Amino acid sequence: MFLAKIQKYSNETLPPIRNKNNYSLGLDILMVADYSTFQGFTDISNGDVELAEVYTHEYLRALFEQVRTIYDHMKIANQTIQLTLVDAFVTLREDDCPMMFDLNGQADDSNSTLENSTFIGSDMDRANITILTLSMPAAEALEKFSHWLKRHKQLLPEHDHAVLITKYDLLSPRGDSSTQGLANVGNICERGDSSSVVEDIGAAATAIVAAHELGHSLGAFHDGNPESKECSSSENFLMAATVSGTENPELFAHSRMMSPCSVKSIEKKLRTSFANCMRKVKTSDVKTGNEAPERRRISRTPGETISLLQQCQITFGPHYGVCPNDEYFSGFDVCRRVWCKDRSKRRNEPCETKTYFPALDGTECGRIKLGHDIVRRTLLDLCTREIHRLERLFFACQIMELQATTLFLKNH
Repeated sequence: MFLAKIQKYSNETLPPIRNKNNYSLGLDILMVADYSTFQGFTDISNGDVELAEVYTHEYLRALFEQVRTIYDHMKIANQTIQLTLVDAFVTLREDDCPMMFDLNGQADDSNSTLENSTFIGSDMDRANITILTLSMPAAEALEKFSHWLKRHKQLLPEHDHAVLITKYDLLSPRGDSSTQGLANVGNICERGDSSSVVEDIGAAATAIVAAHELGHSLGAFHDGNPESKECSSSENFLMAATVSGTENPELFAHSRMMSPCSVKSIEKKLRTSFANCMRKVKTSDVKTGNEAPERRRISRTPGETISLLQQCQITFGPHYGVCPNDEYFSGFDVCRRVWCKDRSKRRNEPCETKTYFPALDGTECGRIKLGHDIVRRTLLDLCTREIHRLERLFFACQIMELQATTLFLKNH
Protein backbone atom coordinates (compact mmCIF):
# COMPACT_ATOMS: atom_id res chain seq x y z
CA MET A 1 0.00 0.00 0.00
CA PHE A 2 1.16 3.54 -0.49
CA LEU A 3 0.25 7.11 0.31
CA ALA A 4 -0.91 9.65 -2.23
CA LYS A 5 2.15 11.81 -1.72
CA ILE A 6 3.87 11.45 -5.09
CA GLN A 7 6.96 13.35 -6.15
CA LYS A 8 6.53 15.10 -9.49
CA TYR A 9 9.16 14.22 -12.05
CA SER A 10 11.11 17.06 -13.61
CA ASN A 11 12.54 17.25 -17.10
CA GLU A 12 15.99 17.81 -15.68
CA THR A 13 18.05 14.67 -16.03
CA LEU A 14 21.46 13.62 -14.82
CA PRO A 15 23.90 11.58 -16.94
CA PRO A 16 22.09 8.79 -18.81
CA ILE A 17 21.40 5.67 -16.80
CA ARG A 18 23.15 3.56 -19.40
CA ASN A 19 26.45 5.26 -18.54
CA LYS A 20 27.46 2.77 -15.89
CA ASN A 21 31.19 3.12 -16.35
CA ASN A 22 31.36 6.00 -13.88
CA TYR A 23 28.87 4.89 -11.28
CA SER A 24 26.78 1.99 -10.12
CA LEU A 25 23.27 1.97 -8.69
CA GLY A 26 23.07 1.41 -4.97
CA LEU A 27 21.15 2.12 -1.79
CA ASP A 28 22.39 2.36 1.77
CA ILE A 29 19.73 0.79 3.98
CA LEU A 30 19.11 1.37 7.69
CA MET A 31 17.11 -1.39 9.37
CA VAL A 32 15.25 -0.45 12.57
CA ALA A 33 13.39 -2.73 14.98
CA ASP A 34 10.90 -1.00 17.25
CA TYR A 35 10.33 -1.89 20.88
CA SER A 36 7.52 -4.33 20.11
CA THR A 37 9.83 -6.35 17.87
CA PHE A 38 12.51 -6.40 20.57
CA GLN A 39 9.92 -7.53 23.11
CA GLY A 40 8.90 -10.36 20.82
CA PHE A 41 12.47 -11.66 20.87
CA THR A 42 12.62 -11.11 24.64
CA ASP A 43 9.80 -13.63 25.02
CA ILE A 44 11.47 -16.04 22.60
CA SER A 45 14.62 -15.67 24.75
CA ASN A 46 12.68 -16.44 27.98
CA GLY A 47 13.17 -12.92 29.30
CA ASP A 48 16.91 -12.69 28.60
CA VAL A 49 17.13 -9.11 27.27
CA GLU A 50 20.78 -9.37 26.27
CA LEU A 51 20.12 -12.46 24.18
CA ALA A 52 16.99 -10.81 22.78
CA GLU A 53 19.03 -7.84 21.62
CA VAL A 54 21.44 -10.17 19.81
CA TYR A 55 18.57 -12.10 18.20
CA THR A 56 16.84 -8.89 17.09
CA HIS A 57 20.03 -7.60 15.47
CA GLU A 58 20.50 -10.91 13.68
CA TYR A 59 16.90 -10.89 12.52
CA LEU A 60 17.23 -7.40 11.04
CA ARG A 61 20.36 -8.48 9.19
CA ALA A 62 18.64 -11.63 7.94
CA LEU A 63 15.64 -9.64 6.67
CA PHE A 64 17.96 -7.23 4.91
CA GLU A 65 19.88 -10.07 3.29
CA GLN A 66 16.64 -11.60 2.05
CA VAL A 67 15.57 -8.26 0.51
CA ARG A 68 19.04 -7.79 -0.97
CA THR A 69 18.82 -11.19 -2.62
CA ILE A 70 15.49 -10.26 -4.20
CA TYR A 71 16.91 -7.05 -5.66
CA ASP A 72 20.10 -8.77 -6.75
CA HIS A 73 18.05 -10.70 -9.29
CA MET A 74 16.44 -7.63 -10.83
CA LYS A 75 17.78 -5.52 -13.66
CA ILE A 76 16.90 -1.83 -13.60
CA ALA A 77 18.32 0.13 -16.53
CA ASN A 78 20.51 -2.91 -17.25
CA GLN A 79 22.03 -2.64 -13.80
CA THR A 80 21.50 -4.19 -10.40
CA ILE A 81 20.54 -1.93 -7.51
CA GLN A 82 23.11 -2.96 -4.95
CA LEU A 83 21.79 -2.77 -1.40
CA THR A 84 24.16 -2.13 1.48
CA LEU A 85 23.26 -2.46 5.15
CA VAL A 86 24.64 0.56 7.01
CA ASP A 87 23.31 -0.49 10.41
CA ALA A 88 20.74 -2.53 12.29
CA PHE A 89 19.21 -0.42 15.07
CA VAL A 90 17.21 -2.03 17.88
CA THR A 91 14.96 0.08 20.12
CA LEU A 92 15.64 -1.13 23.66
CA ARG A 93 13.42 1.35 25.53
CA GLU A 94 9.73 1.87 24.96
CA ASP A 95 10.08 5.65 25.25
CA ASP A 96 12.58 5.64 22.37
CA CYS A 97 10.29 3.67 20.08
CA PRO A 98 9.43 5.43 16.78
CA MET A 99 5.82 4.29 17.16
CA MET A 100 5.54 6.19 20.46
CA PHE A 101 6.87 9.38 18.88
CA ASP A 102 4.60 12.36 18.34
CA LEU A 103 5.25 15.28 16.00
CA ASN A 104 6.76 17.27 18.89
CA GLY A 105 9.27 14.57 19.67
CA GLN A 106 7.67 13.34 22.89
CA ALA A 107 6.47 9.89 23.84
CA ASP A 108 2.85 9.52 22.82
CA ASP A 109 0.67 6.50 23.42
CA SER A 110 -2.67 8.21 22.92
CA ASN A 111 -3.19 6.76 19.45
CA SER A 112 -2.03 3.22 20.04
CA THR A 113 -3.72 0.29 21.70
CA LEU A 114 -0.85 -0.58 23.99
CA GLU A 115 -2.28 -2.81 26.69
CA ASN A 116 0.99 -4.10 28.07
CA SER A 117 4.69 -3.73 27.32
CA THR A 118 5.25 -7.39 26.53
CA PHE A 119 4.49 -8.90 23.13
CA ILE A 120 4.33 -12.59 22.47
CA GLY A 121 2.04 -12.95 19.50
CA SER A 122 -1.58 -13.99 19.23
CA ASP A 123 -3.74 -16.50 21.08
CA MET A 124 -1.24 -17.21 23.84
CA ASP A 125 -2.57 -19.07 26.87
CA ARG A 126 0.49 -19.76 28.99
CA ALA A 127 0.09 -18.30 32.47
CA ASN A 128 3.53 -16.71 32.57
CA ILE A 129 3.13 -14.83 29.29
CA THR A 130 1.48 -11.45 28.94
CA ILE A 131 -0.66 -10.83 25.89
CA LEU A 132 -0.18 -7.56 24.07
CA THR A 133 -2.43 -5.95 21.52
CA LEU A 134 -0.79 -3.33 19.34
CA SER A 135 -2.39 -1.49 16.48
CA MET A 136 -2.00 1.83 14.70
CA PRO A 137 -3.07 3.32 11.38
CA ALA A 138 -0.30 2.60 8.90
CA ALA A 139 -0.22 6.21 7.69
CA GLU A 140 0.27 7.43 11.25
CA ALA A 141 3.01 4.89 11.87
CA LEU A 142 4.87 6.00 8.75
CA GLU A 143 4.56 9.66 9.71
CA LYS A 144 5.85 8.96 13.22
CA PHE A 145 8.80 7.01 11.86
CA SER A 146 9.62 9.77 9.38
CA HIS A 147 9.67 12.41 12.13
CA TRP A 148 11.66 10.11 14.40
CA LEU A 149 14.31 9.74 11.69
CA LYS A 150 14.51 13.49 11.14
CA ARG A 151 14.73 14.31 14.83
CA HIS A 152 17.53 11.81 15.42
CA LYS A 153 19.41 12.32 12.16
CA GLN A 154 22.56 13.40 14.02
CA LEU A 155 22.61 10.12 15.95
CA LEU A 156 21.75 7.75 13.12
CA PRO A 157 24.16 6.66 10.38
CA GLU A 158 23.83 8.18 6.93
CA HIS A 159 21.42 6.18 4.81
CA ASP A 160 19.32 6.40 1.66
CA HIS A 161 16.29 4.50 2.96
CA ALA A 162 15.16 3.35 6.40
CA VAL A 163 12.96 0.34 7.14
CA LEU A 164 11.04 -0.01 10.41
CA ILE A 165 10.07 -3.54 11.47
CA THR A 166 7.20 -3.58 13.95
CA LYS A 167 4.82 -6.00 15.63
CA TYR A 168 2.08 -3.38 15.48
CA ASP A 169 -0.97 -4.36 13.47
CA LEU A 170 -0.89 -1.71 10.76
CA LEU A 171 -4.41 -0.56 10.00
CA SER A 172 -5.79 0.50 6.64
CA PRO A 173 -7.74 3.77 6.17
CA ARG A 174 -10.86 1.65 6.73
CA GLY A 175 -9.57 0.61 10.13
CA ASP A 176 -9.06 -3.05 9.27
CA SER A 177 -5.91 -5.17 9.28
CA SER A 178 -5.51 -5.40 5.52
CA THR A 179 -2.31 -3.33 5.46
CA GLN A 180 1.07 -4.91 6.18
CA GLY A 181 3.39 -2.15 5.04
CA LEU A 182 3.44 1.43 3.86
CA ALA A 183 5.76 3.79 1.99
CA ASN A 184 5.43 6.97 -0.03
CA VAL A 185 5.84 6.55 -3.77
CA GLY A 186 9.00 8.07 -5.22
CA ASN A 187 10.48 9.47 -2.00
CA ILE A 188 13.80 7.69 -2.32
CA CYS A 189 16.80 9.78 -1.19
CA GLU A 190 14.64 12.20 0.83
CA ARG A 191 16.05 12.04 4.35
CA GLY A 192 13.36 10.90 6.74
CA ASP A 193 10.70 10.61 4.05
CA SER A 194 12.62 7.86 2.25
CA SER A 195 11.30 5.31 4.70
CA SER A 196 8.86 2.45 5.08
CA VAL A 197 7.06 0.67 7.89
CA VAL A 198 6.66 -3.10 7.74
CA GLU A 199 4.50 -5.30 9.94
CA ASP A 200 6.48 -8.31 11.10
CA ILE A 201 4.20 -11.10 9.94
CA GLY A 202 7.07 -13.56 10.03
CA ALA A 203 10.50 -14.05 8.47
CA ALA A 204 10.35 -14.49 4.67
CA ALA A 205 6.87 -12.94 4.46
CA THR A 206 8.15 -9.85 6.25
CA ALA A 207 11.03 -9.61 3.79
CA ILE A 208 8.64 -9.73 0.83
CA VAL A 209 6.63 -6.84 2.29
CA ALA A 210 9.85 -4.87 2.91
CA ALA A 211 10.97 -5.44 -0.70
CA HIS A 212 7.52 -4.34 -1.92
CA GLU A 213 7.59 -1.11 0.11
CA LEU A 214 11.12 -0.32 -1.05
CA GLY A 215 9.78 -0.65 -4.59
CA HIS A 216 7.23 2.06 -3.82
CA SER A 217 9.95 4.39 -2.54
CA LEU A 218 11.87 3.76 -5.75
CA GLY A 219 8.89 5.00 -7.74
CA ALA A 220 6.92 1.84 -8.53
CA PHE A 221 3.13 1.77 -8.28
CA HIS A 222 0.85 -1.19 -7.75
CA ASP A 223 0.42 -3.24 -10.90
CA GLY A 224 -3.00 -2.54 -12.37
CA ASN A 225 -3.12 1.04 -11.10
CA PRO A 226 -3.62 3.80 -13.69
CA GLU A 227 0.14 4.46 -13.65
CA SER A 228 0.83 0.75 -14.30
CA LYS A 229 -2.33 -0.26 -16.11
CA GLU A 230 -0.48 -2.30 -18.73
CA CYS A 231 0.58 -4.80 -16.06
CA SER A 232 -2.12 -6.87 -14.42
CA SER A 233 -2.01 -7.49 -10.71
CA SER A 234 -3.02 -11.08 -11.50
CA GLU A 235 0.47 -11.69 -12.88
CA ASN A 236 1.59 -11.85 -9.26
CA PHE A 237 4.69 -9.66 -9.55
CA LEU A 238 6.27 -8.11 -6.47
CA MET A 239 4.35 -4.85 -6.88
CA ALA A 240 0.92 -6.46 -7.16
CA ALA A 241 -1.49 -4.99 -4.61
CA THR A 242 -1.97 -8.51 -3.30
CA VAL A 243 0.17 -11.55 -3.99
CA SER A 244 -2.18 -14.44 -4.56
CA GLY A 245 -1.73 -18.12 -3.92
CA THR A 246 -0.87 -20.10 -7.01
CA GLU A 247 0.62 -23.43 -7.96
CA ASN A 248 1.75 -22.04 -11.31
CA PRO A 249 5.57 -22.03 -11.24
CA GLU A 250 5.87 -18.95 -13.44
CA LEU A 251 3.43 -16.88 -11.38
CA PHE A 252 5.05 -18.26 -8.25
CA ALA A 253 8.42 -16.89 -9.41
CA HIS A 254 6.92 -13.50 -10.29
CA SER A 255 6.37 -12.68 -6.63
CA ARG A 256 10.07 -11.88 -6.31
CA MET A 257 10.33 -10.01 -9.60
CA MET A 258 9.36 -6.54 -10.79
CA SER A 259 6.83 -6.26 -13.59
CA PRO A 260 7.84 -4.36 -16.75
CA CYS A 261 5.63 -1.49 -15.56
CA SER A 262 7.45 -1.31 -12.22
CA VAL A 263 10.83 -1.36 -13.94
CA LYS A 264 9.71 1.45 -16.24
CA SER A 265 8.51 3.57 -13.29
CA ILE A 266 11.75 3.08 -11.37
CA GLU A 267 13.84 3.91 -14.43
CA LYS A 268 11.82 7.10 -14.86
CA LYS A 269 12.61 8.04 -11.27
CA LEU A 270 16.30 7.33 -11.84
CA ARG A 271 16.41 9.89 -14.63
CA THR A 272 15.57 12.69 -12.20
CA SER A 273 17.80 14.55 -9.79
CA PHE A 274 15.69 13.20 -6.92
CA ALA A 275 17.42 9.82 -7.22
CA ASN A 276 20.91 11.25 -7.03
CA CYS A 277 21.78 9.32 -3.86
CA MET A 278 21.51 6.06 -5.80
CA ARG A 279 24.42 6.90 -8.06
CA LYS A 280 27.41 5.47 -6.28
CA VAL A 281 30.75 6.47 -7.72
CA LYS A 282 32.83 3.43 -8.51
CA THR A 283 36.16 3.24 -6.75
CA SER A 284 39.24 1.17 -7.44
CA ASP A 285 41.45 -0.78 -5.11
CA VAL A 286 44.62 1.24 -4.64
CA LYS A 287 46.85 -1.84 -4.50
CA THR A 288 45.46 -3.80 -7.43
CA GLY A 289 43.80 -1.13 -9.55
CA ASN A 290 40.77 -3.38 -9.83
CA GLU A 291 37.29 -2.16 -9.17
CA ALA A 292 36.60 -2.28 -5.44
CA PRO A 293 33.79 -4.48 -4.13
CA GLU A 294 30.49 -2.66 -4.19
CA ARG A 295 29.48 -3.93 -0.77
CA ARG A 296 30.39 -6.28 1.99
CA ARG A 297 28.24 -9.38 2.05
CA ILE A 298 27.38 -11.28 5.18
CA SER A 299 28.95 -14.70 5.54
CA ARG A 300 25.70 -16.51 6.36
CA THR A 301 22.41 -16.77 4.52
CA PRO A 302 19.18 -15.63 6.23
CA GLY A 303 18.14 -19.22 6.92
CA GLU A 304 21.47 -20.00 8.53
CA THR A 305 21.14 -16.93 10.75
CA ILE A 306 17.51 -17.52 11.71
CA SER A 307 16.81 -21.21 12.26
CA LEU A 308 13.62 -22.97 11.27
CA LEU A 309 12.63 -23.12 14.94
CA GLN A 310 13.07 -19.36 15.26
CA GLN A 311 11.08 -18.79 12.07
CA CYS A 312 8.17 -20.66 13.68
CA GLN A 313 8.52 -18.69 16.90
CA ILE A 314 8.70 -15.34 15.12
CA THR A 315 5.63 -16.15 13.07
CA PHE A 316 3.38 -17.79 15.68
CA GLY A 317 4.87 -17.22 19.13
CA PRO A 318 7.64 -18.37 21.48
CA HIS A 319 5.93 -21.66 22.42
CA TYR A 320 5.91 -22.93 18.82
CA GLY A 321 8.36 -25.35 17.25
CA VAL A 322 8.85 -27.11 13.94
CA CYS A 323 6.14 -29.64 13.10
CA PRO A 324 7.44 -33.13 13.97
CA ASN A 325 4.99 -34.89 11.63
CA ASP A 326 6.55 -35.53 8.21
CA GLU A 327 3.13 -36.06 6.69
CA TYR A 328 2.53 -32.32 6.73
CA PHE A 329 5.43 -31.84 4.35
CA SER A 330 4.15 -34.44 1.90
CA GLY A 331 4.02 -32.84 -1.53
CA PHE A 332 5.80 -29.69 -0.31
CA ASP A 333 9.37 -28.92 0.53
CA VAL A 334 10.21 -26.68 3.44
CA CYS A 335 11.43 -23.99 1.05
CA ARG A 336 7.85 -23.46 -0.10
CA ARG A 337 5.97 -24.04 3.12
CA VAL A 338 6.93 -24.35 6.77
CA TRP A 339 4.69 -26.19 9.22
CA CYS A 340 4.87 -25.37 12.92
CA LYS A 341 3.52 -26.98 16.08
CA ASP A 342 2.15 -25.40 19.24
CA ARG A 343 4.30 -27.18 21.80
CA SER A 344 1.92 -26.29 24.63
CA LYS A 345 -0.65 -28.64 23.09
CA ARG A 346 -0.73 -32.41 22.81
CA ARG A 347 1.57 -34.04 20.31
CA ASN A 348 -1.36 -35.32 18.24
CA GLU A 349 -2.79 -31.83 17.84
CA PRO A 350 -2.57 -30.52 14.25
CA CYS A 351 0.38 -28.50 12.99
CA GLU A 352 -0.12 -25.00 11.63
CA THR A 353 1.07 -22.92 8.72
CA LYS A 354 0.05 -19.77 6.92
CA THR A 355 -1.10 -19.24 3.37
CA TYR A 356 2.34 -17.76 2.74
CA PHE A 357 5.07 -19.25 4.88
CA PRO A 358 8.19 -20.30 2.96
CA ALA A 359 11.52 -20.79 4.66
CA LEU A 360 14.17 -18.11 4.53
CA ASP A 361 16.89 -18.58 1.93
CA GLY A 362 19.53 -20.94 3.27
CA THR A 363 17.26 -22.83 5.65
CA GLU A 364 18.30 -26.43 6.21
CA CYS A 365 15.88 -28.68 4.37
CA GLY A 366 16.42 -31.69 6.57
CA ARG A 367 18.83 -34.47 7.33
CA ILE A 368 19.77 -37.57 5.38
CA LYS A 369 21.09 -40.92 6.51
CA LEU A 370 24.46 -42.08 5.20
CA GLY A 371 25.20 -45.54 6.56
CA HIS A 372 24.57 -45.27 10.27
CA ASP A 373 25.20 -41.54 10.42
CA ILE A 374 22.63 -38.77 10.26
CA VAL A 375 24.20 -35.73 8.60
CA ARG A 376 23.01 -32.32 7.55
CA ARG A 377 22.01 -31.83 3.97
CA THR A 378 24.60 -29.46 2.59
CA LEU A 379 24.72 -26.73 -0.04
CA LEU A 380 22.66 -28.45 -2.71
CA ASP A 381 20.03 -29.26 -0.09
CA LEU A 382 19.60 -25.70 1.12
CA CYS A 383 16.96 -23.26 -0.09
CA THR A 384 19.61 -21.09 -1.67
CA ARG A 385 19.87 -21.62 -5.40
CA GLU A 386 18.00 -20.50 -8.45
CA ILE A 387 18.24 -22.02 -11.94
CA HIS A 388 17.03 -20.32 -15.10
CA ARG A 389 16.93 -22.51 -18.22
CA LEU A 390 15.53 -20.77 -21.24
CA GLU A 391 12.25 -19.32 -19.99
CA ARG A 392 11.50 -22.06 -17.48
CA LEU A 393 12.06 -22.00 -13.75
CA PHE A 394 12.77 -25.22 -11.93
CA PHE A 395 11.95 -25.45 -8.26
CA ALA A 396 13.15 -27.90 -5.68
CA CYS A 397 14.38 -27.52 -2.16
CA GLN A 398 17.99 -27.93 -3.17
CA ILE A 399 17.98 -25.33 -5.96
CA MET A 400 15.43 -22.86 -4.75
CA GLU A 401 16.00 -19.20 -4.10
CA LEU A 402 12.73 -17.83 -5.43
CA GLN A 403 10.65 -19.02 -2.55
CA ALA A 404 7.61 -16.76 -2.25
CA THR A 405 5.23 -19.70 -2.04
CA THR A 406 1.51 -19.92 -2.61
CA LEU A 407 0.17 -17.01 -0.67
CA PHE A 408 -2.39 -14.37 -0.15
CA LEU A 409 -0.89 -11.38 1.59
CA LYS A 410 -3.09 -8.67 2.99
CA ASN A 411 -3.21 -5.58 0.80
CA HIS A 412 -0.07 -3.55 1.43
